[in-house]
Amino acid sequence: MKLKYITLILLLSVSFGCKKVNNTEVNTFEVSTAASTFNAGEEVVFKLSGKPFQIAFYSGEAGKEYLYKDTPKPPATKVDVGRPIKSYADAAISEFTYVFTVPGTYRVTFVARSTTVYTDKESVKNVDITIN
Repeated sequence: MKLKYITLILLLSVSFGCKKVNNTEVNTFEVSTAASTFNAGEEVVFKLSGKPFQIAFYSGEAGKEYLYKDTPKPPATKVDVGRPIKSYADAAISEFTYVFTVPGTYRVTFVARSTTVYTDKESVKNVDITIN
């Protein structure tokens, strides 16, 4: 009978002793630019808000589009589809700068991810820009 009570007390201690982390920072992730039209060769500054653990950047250029994120990459082609701009160990960043060299209209995609033992949250933000 004693063993039953000890087991129950241990189970309750473990259940209530674990603190679940509420990781909502990825939900507040936002991206913006000062304008929607830029010149080729001009720096485009993306303002970032929120504090996700990871951020990946997809420029929207040929071969670097978010729609190809799950495409297997054979060793012979080595297409860089997404570029990590922040990892777990990096400090929070508030802006990211990129230079487009080819005129066109691009759908730039930022993927923010926060992962804990309990959750894996992802937020995808798109910014449409035109390069003259």
